[in-house]
Amino acid sequence: MKRGIQLLIVALASAGLVFSGCDKPAEEPATTEEAAPEEPTEEEAAPEEEAAEEEAAEVNEDMYVNAAFEVTCVNAQIEDPARATEIKNEIYPRYGFTEESFNAAQEQMAERESVKMAIETRMEKCTAELAESLAEAGAAEGEEAAGEEAPAEEGAAAKKAPAKPMPAKTGSMNGNFGGGGFEGASIRMMVRPDFKVSGQVRGNREGAAFAIPFSGEVSTDGNISATGERDGNTVNVSGKLTASGAAGKIEGSVHQRDYSVNYNAN
Repeated sequence: MKRGIQLLIVALASAGLVFSGCDKPAEEPATTEEAAPEEPTEEEAAPEEEAAEEEAAEVNEDMYVNAAFEVTCVNAQIEDPARATEIKNEIYPRYGFTEESFNAAQEQMAERESVKMAIETRMEKCTAELAESLAEAGAAEGEEAAGEEAPAEEGAAAKKAPAKPMPAKTGSMNGNFGGGGFEGASIRMMVRPDFKVSGQVRGNREGAAFAIPFSGEVSTDGNISATGERDGNTVNVSGKLTASGAAGKIEGSVHQRDYSVNYNAN
């Protein structure tokens, strides 16, 4: 009897050890999804895009013309690409540009007639010496830095200062002319607020093309006086500037023959 009780106790103890050794199934940890980074809404992105567009739109024509002339002169006269890049990197910031912003401005401004004419006229002064000097010079020789203005006077003296005189008309003017054996002849003229005038006479004579740039001044009472020369061809432009345009006489020599014709540009 006692032996049977001992066997029962051993059996129960063994069963308890077996049951206690069973592990409970591990609970799977709850997975959490990471929130995806929020992308800017159209409303948030719009101000940045508008600011970029506004910045690209604000290009000062005079500043661009000065920069474009100097860059064009360097490209035309400096054969060493490394030296040309070095000089142009001095030119860009001089007129408020980076290389990238200058290229963007070029896409916007390069096709304007007033811009093309101004650069073409100034290129008459472009030499290798001038191109090299642009690494240090503020503005091209003989040209004022566009956009620079004297500091405004303060106080009562500034209020009493007389209004600055202006030409009767400023900007670009174009006209055609005939006679003198010319074919398809035209004149382009640009008058600046500082009374400087520049432009070009071009066309064909006896089947041969010609193009003569000119530059000069307009007096305060509107009298035009400008001259130019290229490849032995000459031009002398005179006349009167009014609010409706310019009219007068063009004289000179083309292909070794003198001429004198009238023009009207507006």
